[in-house]
Amino acid sequence: MEGDQGAVMMRRKLKLIAIVGPGGIGKTTLANLVYQKLHGQFECQAFVSVSQKPNVKAVLSSILCQVSQLKYENFSSWGEKEIIDKIRDVLKDIRYFIIIDDIWDKPTWQLLKCVLIDNDHGSKIITTTRNMDVAKLCCYSDDVDGTIQIQQPLSVADSEKLLYHKVFHNERCPPQLQGISQKILKRCGGLPLAIITIASLFANRQTQTEDHWNSDYIIDRDDLIWRWIAEGFIQPKQGTILYEKGERYFDELINRNLIQPICIDVHGKAQACRVHDTILEFIAGLSIEENFVAILNGQCSTSDLPKRIYRLSLQNSKDDITIPDATERFSHVRSLWQGIDLKMPLSGFRVLRALDLGDCSSQNIDNIGNLVHLRYLRLRGTHYNKLPKEIGNLRFLQTLDIKRTRIKELPSTVVHLTQLMRLMVDTWTKLPNGIGNMECLEQLSEIDTSMYPSLMKELSDLPNLRVLEILISTWEQNKEEQFLDCLGSMKKLQIVHIFAPDISLDFMLNKDWTLHELQKLTVGVRRESEDIFKLNPLSGWAEFSPFSILPRWINSSLTNLSYLSIIVKKLQQKDLGVLGDLPALCSLYLSVTGALKERLMIIGHSRGNGQAIAFQCLANFNFTSPAMMLVFRHGAMQRLQMLSFCFQLKETKVFHSDLDMGLENLTSLKTVHFRIDCRYARLWEVQAAEVALRNATNLNLNSPTLDLSKHFERLMYWDGMEEIPEMKIFKEENVGIVKIGPWGGNRGRRYDIEVAPHHLESIRVHSDLAVHSFEFEYSDRNGQKHVAGPWGGYGGSNVHMIQLESSEVLVEVSGTFGRFAGFQNIITSLTFVTNTQSYGPFGQREGTPFHIPVQCGGRIVGFFGRAGWCFDAIGIYVNPDLQTIKDKGKVVLAKIGPCGGKGGEACDIMVPPHHLESVTICSNIVIHSLTFSYNDHNGDHHLAGLWGSHGGSNQTIQFGPSEFITRVYGTIGSYNTPSDVVTSITLVTNAGCYGPFGQENGIPFDFPVQGNGSIVGFFGHANLYVDAIGVYVTPSMGIRREEENVGLTKIGPFGRRGGNPFDIKVTPHQLESITISSNIVINSLAFSYISHDKQQHIVGPWGSGGESNYTIQLGPSEFFVKVSGTFGPFGEFPNVITSLTFVTNTHHQYGPFGQGGGTPFHAPMSGNGSIVGFFGREGLCIEAVGFYFCAL
Repeated sequence: MEGDQGAVMMRRKLKLIAIVGPGGIGKTTLANLVYQKLHGQFECQAFVSVSQKPNVKAVLSSILCQVSQLKYENFSSWGEKEIIDKIRDVLKDIRYFIIIDDIWDKPTWQLLKCVLIDNDHGSKIITTTRNMDVAKLCCYSDDVDGTIQIQQPLSVADSEKLLYHKVFHNERCPPQLQGISQKILKRCGGLPLAIITIASLFANRQTQTEDHWNSDYIIDRDDLIWRWIAEGFIQPKQGTILYEKGERYFDELINRNLIQPICIDVHGKAQACRVHDTILEFIAGLSIEENFVAILNGQCSTSDLPKRIYRLSLQNSKDDITIPDATERFSHVRSLWQGIDLKMPLSGFRVLRALDLGDCSSQNIDNIGNLVHLRYLRLRGTHYNKLPKEIGNLRFLQTLDIKRTRIKELPSTVVHLTQLMRLMVDTWTKLPNGIGNMECLEQLSEIDTSMYPSLMKELSDLPNLRVLEILISTWEQNKEEQFLDCLGSMKKLQIVHIFAPDISLDFMLNKDWTLHELQKLTVGVRRESEDIFKLNPLSGWAEFSPFSILPRWINSSLTNLSYLSIIVKKLQQKDLGVLGDLPALCSLYLSVTGALKERLMIIGHSRGNGQAIAFQCLANFNFTSPAMMLVFRHGAMQRLQMLSFCFQLKETKVFHSDLDMGLENLTSLKTVHFRIDCRYARLWEVQAAEVALRNATNLNLNSPTLDLSKHFERLMYWDGMEEIPEMKIFKEENVGIVKIGPWGGNRGRRYDIEVAPHHLESIRVHSDLAVHSFEFEYSDRNGQKHVAGPWGGYGGSNVHMIQLESSEVLVEVSGTFGRFAGFQNIITSLTFVTNTQSYGPFGQREGTPFHIPVQCGGRIVGFFGRAGWCFDAIGIYVNPDLQTIKDKGKVVLAKIGPCGGKGGEACDIMVPPHHLESVTICSNIVIHSLTFSYNDHNGDHHLAGLWGSHGGSNQTIQFGPSEFITRVYGTIGSYNTPSDVVTSITLVTNAGCYGPFGQENGIPFDFPVQGNGSIVGFFGHANLYVDAIGVYVTPSMGIRREEENVGLTKIGPFGRRGGNPFDIKVTPHQLESITISSNIVINSLAFSYISHDKQQHIVGPWGSGGESNYTIQLGPSEFFVKVSGTFGPFGEFPNVITSLTFVTNTHHQYGPFGQGGGTPFHAPMSGNGSIVGFFGREGLCIEAVGFYFCAL
């Protein structure tokens, strides 16, 4: 039943799936497929592998880097608890998706689960393990809603298909090999890894492969290839490039299933790999047998090592390893992988060729210049702040990687490294003069041109440069020609990345280049610019574009260009023709910052040759623009498999009436990804767009996979009857700002500010008998001043200017609203009170009064409202930063009020509230007492009250786990007391309305909360009655719906505001049946539905029994698409539900039930969807009804 407490608790728990099965059965593959498909639906995500002998600290560090999207310099000085605390701080208020792969034992899980905070945001966890006991521990916990997925071996038929496809490239086996194939399959036992490994040995000659990385360690492709080069595994051959030869070796290992590809780019090329633990066991045994690599991990002594060691890996030890200084066994080491400190000078490794000190900063490198045979040096992620000048002695060095270090300048001796092929530095690292002497250099990244004035001249002297990454942070016009000549002279360039924030590169537009070897080109603002949703929300669409139009040198002469990522301000039809003529283009990331007013057509043939195919190789297309304005014609992009669109719905609706893009014409399409910016669009527009995009995708005969994500949904315009607000989104400085109000009428246009306020500077009011216009100036947190207004008309003979002193802050606003010159409810007067004096009243005090005092040192820092011919409504922004209630610097609350009389004793709470659990109100004619319970930020429970006395009837409101108060209003009047008391209270939540309690007599008061804020507690005055009431407001509600609520809309309720609210507690997915009891009106309502976990829920009956019952039993594919009815007077009630009618997708009508009469209503639904549940208010009959609508 609906009231079952267990169901409520289940909804709050973190959801976890544990995949369990033996090694090689495909657990990781399944988890990775799920991750690739779903990770874009979450605000942050992480995928980590644990392995049999885990380095838990490294696993935790990887989680932190992935969920925070930050690159921390070094974790060596951090403890596990510190990393866990940082992860929990990141995850506490966001929806996340984490996969923890290959957990071997219970203690490891007990430690890792500490980071998995349950924040009631619909987060998801997947674990994989070989151990059923570990799987049970993951799932059978009070903290999670867990499910165990037992991975089964492949069936005989599927095993045959896999083997035959890998070996023979079809699903048939030659007759002469049937016998041996069946023996192999029987031996493999349905394990996919065993089958594909054996299959690879059939298809290729067996090659022995060795490695010295941890199990499941992510191995970067480039690092691996350059290490092979350093150790001489890749020998030079006339006419071949060593790196390209290494790429072929890497691909061969993947083809033979000896390594697993990960981080696969749009070309299908793996950027990294890892080794499955089963394969690693084989490799490790072979390595020991051949004495290829030795591993020190604290679990074996040095005496167990062979006498001669050629490759040494230090890993997985909690303590540093101390080795005698003069040991002969290390004199032959050629490769050293050092993840921890080795208490031995590096000079003992006399023939060392490859040295990796990544993330290990304690090793002394002062004598590194003595390692004269060194070819590979990696210091990435360390705390080293300088290199010794003896680095110049390493004449054979080929790779130097110092990214993410603290090195700000390279020594001048670096230019003596004439064999250096790969130099990896950060933009803040200054290079010495003479880089042009390093003629073997093939890769140089990432250089800030402003820190190297002679860079362009010296780059021209590097004939072998293949990869160049530069940042242009500042620019001088006299360097333009030099820059152009430099790029044009580097004939071997294959990969170029140019990042130019706030710099125009239009001087490059008309240059004619012949970069025939160019394969990959990126011209952007910064590395993250491809994803506008990860940038500042204000600058997302207004991002500076390096190019105003497409450069002339991007044309069909770039015969090898396979990847292009570029940002332009304007795109024209002819530009699409130019891009379509690029013969090798496989991936195109095209961003347009300016919204186009006309649609552009993508056609199937080349502009220069009507018989040639345009975009003949394009497999991946990512298009970003404020307005969706591309249309695919018949024959367009015939090889396109992956399509991604990112656009703003508001801009699209301004210029285009529909979202028809011609997706049915893309004959090879497999995946479509739509990313919609929902800012300032109406709710129904977003729902309609979602339906239209799904329908457009369904028209494609390939049935492509659709991934649709919506962003900035909180900034949608929810009231479809009003206009879209003109305001822009606040910048990130608005954390802690509370939005209260507005008070006044509903006419006029909505006005708001663009940048979060920090300090109010001045106010200007135009008034006579009312307030005609309102204007103010404020400063933001950066000290920048902003002017808002004037909001209103041109009337008002009196102009009042309030100039606040530097230490003066506004703490109270009061006034009245009422009739004026034929207008209902406009602001008729305003009074402002600061910490030093009072200003006003401005206007004439007539109409309904309102009063907004701010407590606890908080201050009013800005305003919003509505205005037309006059100033219609006013709301306030409160900054609670000044001496506000804080708990360890984490809790920020605004204290608003109190409203009421001045009698009674002060009532307040001692511990800052975080979430209200329940409120009990004792009332009859007035409010006699108030009691409430709440949780603080630590989850501890607190009870406040009884404030007042017993004297009326008690009513308790128990809030659901995702329910929070968004508004409190009521009345204040006299009642046999010297001063006023609170006569009525009504509470409004995100789920419904409670009240009014008491009788609505006297002067009204109102505490509406805007944005993401919520009311979490109360204070005031009380004695025999509740004399005055105020509220605590938190800027962030901290509660979100679960994933299942996505696409679910709550419509209504329609009817009377009185009665007792009713609602469901578990998110509905499909309606099964509904039972209606009716006579003259709808007496009662009951229904059953299925939730997302396939559980049945029976709800009701709500109301009281009538004379006739009617049950509608829906079929498995039948659902309601329309509900209508009427509400009107019945007995003493002014409005109750008098009739209901239901229509299904099969066009069958049920009803009307009840006799009808009164005001008609219907659920304002648009697009495809169904009604899956109900809510409303009840008494002796159904007094109001609302609907849950689920978009299909």
